[in-house]
Amino acid sequence: MNVGTKARSVFLDEKPTLDIVTARKSISELQGFRGAPGAGPLANGMPPPAAFVDSLTSYPQDIIYDNAKPINIVLRLMGALPISKPRAGECEYRLSSLTMIYSFFLLVGLLTYVVFVVIKRIQIVRNLEGRFEEAVIAYLFLVNLLPVIIVPMMWYESKKVVVVWNHWSDFELLYFKVSKRPLAINLKTKALVIAIVLPLLASLSVVVTHVTMVHFRIAQVIPYCFLDTLTYMMGAYWYLSCEILSAAANVLADDFQRVSTTTISNT
Repeated sequence: MNVGTKARSVFLDEKPTLDIVTARKSISELQGFRGAPGAGPLANGMPPPAAFVDSLTSYPQDIIYDNAKPINIVLRLMGALPISKPRAGECEYRLSSLTMIYSFFLLVGLLTYVVFVVIKRIQIVRNLEGRFEEAVIAYLFLVNLLPVIIVPMMWYESKKVVVVWNHWSDFELLYFKVSKRPLAINLKTKALVIAIVLPLLASLSVVVTHVTMVHFRIAQVIPYCFLDTLTYMMGAYWYLSCEILSAAANVLADDFQRVSTTTISNT
């Protein structure tokens, strides 16, 4: 949904009465219009209707974002998703943010580590004596370092991710205004399990694979654990995104079915 200056028909022809940016503000900021110090008017110079402020006091924001929060945190810690949340219901991507600065220095350190491991691996391949299979596996270990390019690619995609999350927040608000209840989606447990178990399994598989190889060095395994975990978490991110989309679609389908049944029974 594109938010502009003109009101648009969104979700069952519901037209928001307030600017959507104002609607994304935190509950405390909206309550400030009741007379708290520092409260300011809307763009049209008028405060929002009291009924709207009262309705938002019971409105749980960031439902979709909170469902995916564990995976988002892991990706943010790995420097692949430099998105910040300045306020409830709104995400942003800025090159000057602390999250982006952290991601940049993390990538620099990771690249330095990868170059070090590549040099050591090349030396091992050159001096390798043994079966052909061992040589092939040694070359494959070099190829397994290529996923490091995922990090800067995700920086570019983060701008689009921010748009998606903000549109989800807009949808949650409009759904609440139409149905008078929050969006019933609960995938937090699944996301938390994925965010904990998947990095552990990825790191364990890397260690088990490398420990059977000659010239095993634990220091050289760390980048592989990081990059394998990053690869798997990206897959988990898209999987959970599809789960959220499917769950939201099912909620809407149930609502439409309920409305249709009620309408038919009343006629």
